[in-house]
Amino acid sequence: MSTEWKTGTQFVTTNDGVKIAFERMGRTGPVVVLLHGWSGSRHYYDRNAQAIAKHCQVYALDYRFHGDSDRPKWGYHVSRLAADLHDFLEALDLDDVTVVGSSLGGAVIWSYIELYGHQHLGKAVFVDQAPLQNIAPDWKTHSTGCYDAATLSSLRTRLQLDFGGVAEGVQRECLSRPLGHGMEEALKAETLRCDPDALGRLMADHTQLDWRPLLPRISIPCLNVVGRLSATFPWEGSAVVGQLIPNCHTVFFEQGNHFLYIEEPEKFNQLVIDFAEKGLSAVPSVPVVTPYPYGSIPAYHHPSVPLFPTDQLLFPSVHAAVKTLLPTVLPKLLGSLPFLQPGAYDIDTLLHDPQLLQDVFLLSAEAPAPGPSAEAPALSAEEAPALPASRPKSLIARKKAAARKDLQAEKHRQAILQALDLHASAPAPAPAFAQEAPSQAPASADAAATAPALVTPASFNAFFTQLNTGVLAPGAAPEPAAAAQASAPVVAAAPVAAP
Repeated sequence: MSTEWKTGTQFVTTNDGVKIAFERMGRTGPVVVLLHGWSGSRHYYDRNAQAIAKHCQVYALDYRFHGDSDRPKWGYHVSRLAADLHDFLEALDLDDVTVVGSSLGGAVIWSYIELYGHQHLGKAVFVDQAPLQNIAPDWKTHSTGCYDAATLSSLRTRLQLDFGGVAEGVQRECLSRPLGHGMEEALKAETLRCDPDALGRLMADHTQLDWRPLLPRISIPCLNVVGRLSATFPWEGSAVVGQLIPNCHTVFFEQGNHFLYIEEPEKFNQLVIDFAEKGLSAVPSVPVVTPYPYGSIPAYHHPSVPLFPTDQLLFPSVHAAVKTLLPTVLPKLLGSLPFLQPGAYDIDTLLHDPQLLQDVFLLSAEAPAPGPSAEAPALSAEEAPALPASRPKSLIARKKAAARKDLQAEKHRQAILQALDLHASAPAPAPAFAQEAPSQAPASADAAATAPALVTPASFNAFFTQLNTGVLAPGAAPEPAAAAQASAPVVAAAPVAAP
């Protein structure tokens, strides 16, 4: 590894032969290394480096693919940028460094600590960077620009077809106020010096990295600077960094966007100088309230925080979901089961009987089990042992049980349909009905009058219509006349003379 010295711009050669450009300012004081963001360069710190250098030794460098550094055809990873930083610190023999990373620079520091620990580092400053850019089931404070495969693909396409438009968009999104003195044009020019293909490849790696599990392992003093008006990240996401790192203070720039160090250079410069010279004692701690409490997130979400907050759920509880969906869904689910009693499954009963609710919703339409009707024919001795001894616990278990007794269940279903004669255009004669199902005939006319009625799918739906509109009280059977007007008539067992 070698060091090449030039006037103004200097270079360090990394272990893979790439030249990294940097500038050094200041002769005394703590060592401060400035790391720029994605598509930037060391000149993004032109409003900061000279002012900080009055109190510190300042080093500002360009990543590979950026500024005056080389543009190889490999190394499109945050970890490679971290390795370049390690080579840089090794080559210049710098220790107890206060490293400042803006945006992507924060991720470069986290990757460095993951690979090399706290070697050469004394303190760290993270500027407006969330620990995860992509959206995730337990992470909604993601980047506003690139947060999934679709937005990444769109960005990479625009980099190839309209790089100038992307450069303008970076300034428009990351700045909340005009800078003047041609500063916006200078920043855009620095972005246009980058390799657009390399920027797309680098973003593809950067945006999907989740640093939350690593942050609690950082032990050096840290400063987390957050722009309250950032259009790149919701401030809540960036503030999580200060909560997850044990020895970290968070400072808000209330009027700052993503480029807060450019918009408010005096405030930022003094903050970095005080932190580099005196540590956290010079920076007041700001209480932060965000969705993630302090602590480790080994499983990518803190155990005390629900995966989906209650206020984001369509139904906050199972009871609320059932109460809302049952009147609409249940008639459709049970409309093909003609053997159910109308009053047996009213809504209030189902809401207060979880086992009954489970049993109703797990019925299989392909191989329905008999309902509570007393008219269902009994299984034979050969068929009975094939049935499970207890109720299934899930739909999968029900389907497995149905597969084992498929033949018996189909016979049972056909017996019910034949008994009800649902497919006939006219009711079958009483003698034929009696011959098909003699066991279903009541013993007398009185028994026939009191026999429970079986309903067709249409009359079952009519029952729930009456129940939902308040015509019918829960648990009561529908009026035969009303059911007949709204649907097919109720079919009752025909009286048959005893043989």
